[in-house]
Amino acid sequence: MKKSIIYSLMAVMVLVLSCQNEAEFNIDHLQSPLKAKFEANKTRVFIDEEVQFTNNSIGAKAYEWNFEGGTPSTSSDESPVVTYASEGTYKVMLTVKDGAKQSVFEQESYITVYGDECWQNIVMPDINFKNTSSDKSLYEQIVPDPEKLIHTACFDVARWLFICPDEMDVLQTIDYSVEDRDGISAKGGQAPHISIFFSATYLQSCKDKGMTDAQLLDEVKGVLYHEVTHGYQFSPQGAGEYKPGDDFYGFIEGMADYVRYVSGYLTTNDRAQGGHWNDGYKTSGFFIDWLHSKDVNFLNKINHSAKTISPWSWEAATQSIVGKSVQALWNEYQDDMKTGKIAEIDEKLAKLRQGEDVDFGGNEGDGGSNAELVDITNIECTISTNTEVQIPERESVDNLIDNNPGSKFLAFTNATWAQFSFNYSSVLTKYTLTSGNDAPERDPKNWSLKASNDGTTWIEIDKRTGESFADRKVTNEYSFENATAYIMYKFEFENTSGDIFQLAEVELFATVGSDVNVGDASLVDITKANTGVTVKQEADAFYEWGVPANAYDGDQGTFFFNHTNTSWMVFETANKHNVTKVTLSASNQIWETNSFVFSVDRFTLLGSDDGQTWTEITKVTDTGITAFAQEEDFTFENTAYYKFHKIELEADVEEKGRLVIAELELLGKSE
Repeated sequence: MKKSIIYSLMAVMVLVLSCQNEAEFNIDHLQSPLKAKFEANKTRVFIDEEVQFTNNSIGAKAYEWNFEGGTPSTSSDESPVVTYASEGTYKVMLTVKDGAKQSVFEQESYITVYGDECWQNIVMPDINFKNTSSDKSLYEQIVPDPEKLIHTACFDVARWLFICPDEMDVLQTIDYSVEDRDGISAKGGQAPHISIFFSATYLQSCKDKGMTDAQLLDEVKGVLYHEVTHGYQFSPQGAGEYKPGDDFYGFIEGMADYVRYVSGYLTTNDRAQGGHWNDGYKTSGFFIDWLHSKDVNFLNKINHSAKTISPWSWEAATQSIVGKSVQALWNEYQDDMKTGKIAEIDEKLAKLRQGEDVDFGGNEGDGGSNAELVDITNIECTISTNTEVQIPERESVDNLIDNNPGSKFLAFTNATWAQFSFNYSSVLTKYTLTSGNDAPERDPKNWSLKASNDGTTWIEIDKRTGESFADRKVTNEYSFENATAYIMYKFEFENTSGDIFQLAEVELFATVGSDVNVGDASLVDITKANTGVTVKQEADAFYEWGVPANAYDGDQGTFFFNHTNTSWMVFETANKHNVTKVTLSASNQIWETNSFVFSVDRFTLLGSDDGQTWTEITKVTDTGITAFAQEEDFTFENTAYYKFHKIELEADVEEKGRLVIAELELLGKSE
């Protein structure tokens, strides 16, 4: 028993000595970490503009800087100042040492230098500065040269908003005052003369909270960049009022806080999930930042959209720039934050702002290789085919692009061609073919797709052999690689049995330049994509030849004939849609008489999520339809998505009434 106790005590002593020796060993051999790191006060600069580099390394005792294209090109200072004499993007490298140890931090394309050819004529505003606060010393201590600071902010903000200064409204004077007032800051007036006040009371409250002088300067700069943005940004017309929830407010305050963020005076820690794109400030600002993953020039384009879109709305702007509804984009943005994908996007956006080429995986705008594809057969397309073969009048080649699989192109030959011509160029990478309603032996089996820019020289860009369709009115999709833009495309078709060729539809999906108005190319006619249709029933209202389905069959020759002055139709779709256009057309002549043009004189479009509770989307009090076969388009703003759409129709006809529609289309985008 005693021997066991002695052995136990000896074991404890050995353990204690072992731990002591281990602790002494770790202390003797402990080495301080060494890690190179730096930042610059700006990464987008003008020729000969000073850049302050700040060393943020850990454990460094010696510094070796290398500045590609900079003056000086090397430095051993801890935090050097560098200028650049030539336009371009440049690498910066820092090597830090501690005795024999060293660490290297390298940033490719870190500094972007703008040449003076574009910006040399920029007009800097005159600054009228005054400090009327009771204690002027704090602001003077933080900002010793306010005029220089304001001019720097003007130049930096202008370069975020515009590609060249000739796009800008000239800002001639800024009255800047530091005052004892509640609030933080505010901008008044419009270019060419604006005023900005900054609260000395607010600055003192920041100091009382423990902010350092460096933090106070960043706060002053951040607020200044925000207000200067208000001085340079364009004002959207008809966008509501200056209040949260209105498009005007989200545009104005969101853009200003976006510039504050990319200038370095907000961080992603200031971003939060939830809210609405029209909440303004940080909420809208970080949404605008994310939208650059959809179009790398989004800020410039949304600013210019304030002049080109009237009345302005987020919906109209995002549709024009990105080709998607603002609600769908907002939902995707929120999902990216919830899933954590936003961190990857942040990293790419940071590289983008440093001048690097970044791939956002199919979301970039400008008609580039990653731009959204649109069906170009819906954009001013001219189609032609053989003239030497027999083609029935009602089965002409025009049926290939009428968006109606019930019609078809038929030619009495087993080899034919169809040419699609445009007045703009596009990069085609996908197409669809839809089979006819009968006779599968007439389907195309082999074809070559060719492209041309002069109509003489044709380049084959895709070829298929031995193809088939699973059934009638079935759409097959074909994708292929192509990076060249053309203005003409031609299919050379053949089938392998019989002497008759037929095909119902062709769609060509391509990217087009930003100067091409894709218009309705990305809209879906929900009267064709419905899963269910309900129509107001009247006793003995419909003849067999005038049933409601004739209104949405894609055939101008048929029509819906209703013995009433009022009627309605409800279209239910599998997905929610955002409808922004209604198309109505009168019938062709009825009973070969020129006396009566029965059509719709008024209509109301409503939306619903359940088919019970309805919200009005738009109302038209006079369609203006007074002639046979007259077609009218009605476009309107709408940001809401619904599963059910109801159109209430009215006609002004005496006695029992007549309501006739040749074609009805409700056009929108799927959520």
